[in-house]
Amino acid sequence: SFSINPSTNLWYCFACDMGGDVIKFVELYDKVSFNEAIEILGGGGSSATDQPFGVAGGQINGNAESVHGGALSRPVLLKKVFKYYCNSFKEKPDGVNYLKSRSLSDPQLYKSFDFGFVNGNLLKTLSADQKKELKQIGILTKSGKEFFHDCIVFPLTDPQGNLINLYGRHISKNLPREISNNSSVENSGKVISRGKHLYLPGELRGLFYPPKETDSILITEGIIDALTLHQAGYHNVLPIYGVNGLTKDHLDFIQQQRIKQVTLCLDADESGRNAEPKLKEKLETLGATVSAIHLPAGLDVNDFFQSHNKEDFKKLLKPTEKSTHQKLAEQ
Repeated sequence: SFSINPSTNLWYCFACDMGGDVIKFVELYDKVSFNEAIEILGGGGSSATDQPFGVAGGQINGNAESVHGGALSRPVLLKKVFKYYCNSFKEKPDGVNYLKSRSLSDPQLYKSFDFGFVNGNLLKTLSADQKKELKQIGILTKSGKEFFHDCIVFPLTDPQGNLINLYGRHISKNLPREISNNSSVENSGKVISRGKHLYLPGELRGLFYPPKETDSILITEGIIDALTLHQAGYHNVLPIYGVNGLTKDHLDFIQQQRIKQVTLCLDADESGRNAEPKLKEKLETLGATVSAIHLPAGLDVNDFFQSHNKEDFKKLLKPTEKSTHQKLAEQ
């Protein structure tokens, strides 16, 4: 379906996962450059249509269509929304600037992973019916705001690769009133917000780019830490969602992939120290050998790599871990 907001001149096509303003539409529709589109809109050129949006009476094809008309599943709808967020990430510098502030600047990282950014523009392109549907899956709040506004968003998938959840990392220095570092939001008994860390309402499901074809993994407390290790060359990384965020999906993955060796890379704080024996116990019940690295006090993995290098990290690994993980890092 195709959505347009006449008051803002913004549009979005859920069928082709693209959106923008009137200039962008003319560029795509007429297959012209930015300058040529400006000329066409100014009357100095000829466009392939007199009504580039196909708008009649301010509506799309004469009526306000549903986001999916009842035909698309939640994963497909989430995929389309996330694609819109990915376009926003590419068009605006906020998300990239935040990741670079965390020393995540390797171009290969941006080729290997999909990142989104939520700047509020999606809301401006939606019809009333579309807003209703996106409220049902948690993309919009009950009050009609974008749940992940001012967040970098990351995809969480099921074993088949279907997008079933999103993780949002709030990057604003001033959090909204309903989100603070010491608060959580409950939805049907499920935590959907832990300070600056947000997830869609409901059961916490999905994994972030789970490693393939390996029987040895590194577990981090979060996605930023996992990306840090990927940038350092370690691709057998599985992030959990905080010290209490080892989910059934994580356990199922470890069991199904027959993971033999797990190395915990937890934050060097009180929460991390307290969680280590509990996580070891859970993971050992799956038949894996579990150990842990110990970072300098107060640091997480991302902090560590901002003041240390790859060789320093290798020294934290035990001999057996160093051999296995470094072999994987060199592949």
